[in-house]
This record gives sequence, C-alpha cells and structure tokens, in this order.
Amino acid sequence: LLLLCLLLKVIMLNAGLLVVFMLVVAQPHHNVIIEENANNVHGAVPSPHVIFLGVQQNITMCENACYNYNSTFQCYTFTWHSFKFEKPQYQGHCYGRNDNFWSPYNETNIVSGKRLDIPAPGPTPPVPPPPPSPFSCMNDLDCSGALGVCNTTSHVCNCKSGWSGPRCGQVRWKPKSGRRAYNDTWWTWGASPIVDDDGTFHLFSSEITNMCGILHYQTNSQVIHLTSKTLQGPYKRVGVALGPRDTAWDSGAIHGPTIHRLPNKTYALFYMGFEKNWPQAGHPNCTSGGPTWSNNTFGDHSGRRIGVALSDNLNGPWQRLSAPLFGPCKTCWDSLDVSNPAPIFLKNGSIVMLYKGRGKVQAIGLAFAPSIDGPFTRNVSNMPAENIPGEDPWGWVDEDTGIIHTLTHDGNGATSAGGHAWTMDGVHWTEAEMAYTGVIEWSDKPTTTLFRRERPQILLSDPSGTSIGSPRTIFTSAEDCAPKVDAGSECKSYTVLQEMESDAS
Repeated sequence: LLLLCLLLKVIMLNAGLLVVFMLVVAQPHHNVIIEENANNVHGAVPSPHVIFLGVQQNITMCENACYNYNSTFQCYTFTWHSFKFEKPQYQGHCYGRNDNFWSPYNETNIVSGKRLDIPAPGPTPPVPPPPPSPFSCMNDLDCSGALGVCNTTSHVCNCKSGWSGPRCGQVRWKPKSGRRAYNDTWWTWGASPIVDDDGTFHLFSSEITNMCGILHYQTNSQVIHLTSKTLQGPYKRVGVALGPRDTAWDSGAIHGPTIHRLPNKTYALFYMGFEKNWPQAGHPNCTSGGPTWSNNTFGDHSGRRIGVALSDNLNGPWQRLSAPLFGPCKTCWDSLDVSNPAPIFLKNGSIVMLYKGRGKVQAIGLAFAPSIDGPFTRNVSNMPAENIPGEDPWGWVDEDTGIIHTLTHDGNGATSAGGHAWTMDGVHWTEAEMAYTGVIEWSDKPTTTLFRRERPQILLSDPSGTSIGSPRTIFTSAEDCAPKVDAGSECKSYTVLQEMESDAS
C-alpha cells in the first residue's frame, strides 16, 4: 500500500517553536475512478454478478480487496458502505461486480469505484435457470401454506388459481397485464387499492412533491387519492388525501399509505409520518432553479412513526389522531423508529400488524391489537418476526384456509423482487419461495425488467378493504433505471399494477 504523506505546517507562536504535523492518509494507488455517494450494487444483492468482499475499513481497502480477489470471478467494480451508512448491518461492507454494469445509484455514505486497467467486460450472457430440484409435498402446508393441494399419491402440489411453481409460491401473472397505474408529473411510490360500494376503484398513493426523487420521501411525500371506473385505469387524481401537519408529530412528510375497511364500515388509512427536523422553511424544491439545500435529503429516520386517519367516506375528510398509533420502544429491538405498517384484520376484528422496525437491527416486526382502538402490543418474545424476508410487507387471510400470508419487497431485478411468507397463528412464520421478480409483461409494450420494484399492495377477490380473500392484482412502485440525481425526470419512479391469472377472471 502506497501512502501519500500530506505535510501540514502549523506555525505556533508558543515559545518560538515551529511545530510541524505529519498527517498520513491512505490513498488508492490503482488506475481507477471513484464516485462519492454512489451505490453500484443497489438492488443487485444477491446476484451471481456480485460478491461480498468482506468488511473493510475504507474505500482503499475495498479497492484492494477487489484487485486481490483470487477467483475465476474477475472483480471489475467495487462498492464500499462507510461506517456512517444508515443501516448498521451494512456498515463497512465491500462488494465487487464482474459484469459491465456501471450506473451508480445516488445514495449517501456509499462510495463506488471502477477499474480502468482492464477492458470492460462484454455484455453479460443470461444466466440459465437452475434445473428443477426434486420436491415432494407431504401435505397442503408444503404447498406454500396451502396455496395448492398436495396430491398424496404423486406428492405434487396442484396450485390454486393465480399461483404456480413446484411449491405453488410463485405468482402466475395474467399475460400482458402490466400497466402504469396513472401518470404523474412528480415521482410516485406504489399504491393501496380498494373498491367502494358503487364499484368505483380507488387508489391511495405516495407522491414526492417539487420534482424531488424518492430519497426525499422523508421530507416531500404526501398521500394522493385517485379513482377509476375500471381496475386497469388509468386512475385520475382526485386530490391530496393526507399531507404533513405543520405543528403535529407528522409535520415533515406522510408516506406509505395502506387503506382498509373496519368491521363498522369506517375506512382506516394507515401511514408512516415524519417529524420536520430541518432548519429551512417549507420543504425542499428540486425543480430547476430551486435552492441548493434541496439536493440534500434532510429527513431523519429516527422520526418515523405509524399513524392512522379515519373517515366514513373514501373522499374524506380524514380525521387523524393527535399522537402516533404506534411508535418505537426504547428498551426493545426497534428502539429507533417504526414504519411501513401492514395491518391484517382477522375475522374476529383483531389485528395482526406487520411493520418495519429499526434499532439494533432493521427487520419486520409484529404487533397485535384487539381492534383499531388498540392497544398495539409487540410480539411476546420482544424480537423481530422470524422467517419473513425483506421489507415493505402487505398481508391477507386466505378465504379458504384462514392461513395468513404476506408479500414483501425482497431484492430487485430479473431474479428477485417479491418475498413471501405464511403463518397459521400470526406469530410463527414460514418463508416461502420468491413470489415474483422485476420482470413485467406489459399490455402495451415489450416485456422489461425493472431496476426497482418495491412496496407491494394487493387488491383481493373481496376488494372492499377487508383482509380476507385471494390476491387478484398487485400494485408496486417501479423504477426503470438508476437516477444520477434524486430529482428531475431522469429515471423517475412511478406506480404499476399487474393482474394475476384467475379462474374467476
């Protein structure tokens, strides 16, 4: 390792002494380019083209790990997560890539580099699918929590409508059913669907204001309301359903809405709120000519809490609580913040709520309540839910079996996107196979693979807002590519819907 010695001369007028300090700083010595706040493996872990190069102390050591990796895996680019990165479990992590991908995603406290001493790899050939592994079911639960029926003679799962795969855990899409749910000038991030008593389809979606990108969701997000006469849309904007309240706990932003109908027919709009914690007046304005401070994402994760708004009508007005419905626990694993609520309403009116928590770890948590009035109490083990992959959960109760299922965001790209788990009691969960990927067969254009596909929410066979039914249509956020800047129209995120194959359709 070559060391560059920076000679800093500090003249101190103390007893006439000249004090010279030598600061030794490690510097890269290879022929590379380095980009700050740049993540070149965003959404690509796990992947056959990405390898973990260990925990490294700085970008130089990560660079050296890439150069010195002894394998048939030729490390071409490298990415290091600094020890200031917001997710503690990734701090210091170094990753290498062996393909020709170089389009770093703008993300704070991550540094990426590209080697210039070797030719860029050619286009990566498609990875052939692995041969099907032998699988024999013994009972219906082996078919991804009874999403299929186990033939006890052949020990093969016969999948229910909308599901496929040897274990019936893979979504079976309706051909050419992918659609952009609606057009918006600003960035959007997923949607929660529901149908009213008159048959009108409604969406509640996160919109990022002032042409700021999705990383500004803690400072610029608001919830908009849209409607359509048909499932396929396009959905038309009605207005803002929930925005930040200037003097309340959710004064910074409102994000991640999920709509449900209570047993008394009242509508409940769950969301995560953020407290305003930046000194400037108003919210960032990322339009051309906006203030330079808008380029920063000032939102603080530690201000995330879960809230709910109630109304007798999907058009509002919505009444919010003066305090969060659910917050972090100082003595628990989720001591910093909670977000991404996913309430599942059982037949007796009680609630199993999945959520994302952050403290010693970041994971999906469990909370339980006898009704919307609470209180919501954590899992008795005071630990995260086991065997639920990823983040951004959304759950339902199977109308035939009573088994609870959840879909999550778990990875991105051509091999992953939608995680899946199921439970008999709401407490003990079993992880199923990957439910879907970022590949979408569009209704009006050729099939593509999304760069990001997150925040799944589902319209069930009973679309009135209960949690009981069978999935029919999945709504997610979407991003086609990695934006260089978290603003403007380049790689702007949007919201998509895709229908599942159904015997009833």
